[in-house]
Amino acid sequence: MTPQSSALVEFAIALPLTLLVAFLGKNAAALPRIRFADIDGHEVCAVRCPRSPEPVFVAQGGSTDLWVRVGNSTRAFGVDEAVTYVARHFKPSLGDLLRPRR
Repeated sequence: MTPQSSALVEFAIALPLTLLVAFLGKNAAALPRIRFADIDGHEVCAVRCPRSPEPVFVAQGGSTDLWVRVGNSTRAFGVDEAVTYVARHFKPSLGDLLRPRR
């Protein structure tokens, strides 16, 4: 393993364990898949983020917000927009319905 490939492996391990967990939480940080490719002599990192089965809120600064893709942009939703969006896009699972509320 070359020093460069060793650094890439460290990066691929550190990204989900630090940045993604800090901003998205443990469950969402487990979703992205990280790959590296050599393109025209340049090492490129590709991060694929599949759709989450549950809403993912981003923690930054002192707030936690729901960010949603709207067309070709990403926007933060206010509480009223977030509640409506979650109700429309995330249906409760059977487990959610059977588990008692706390």
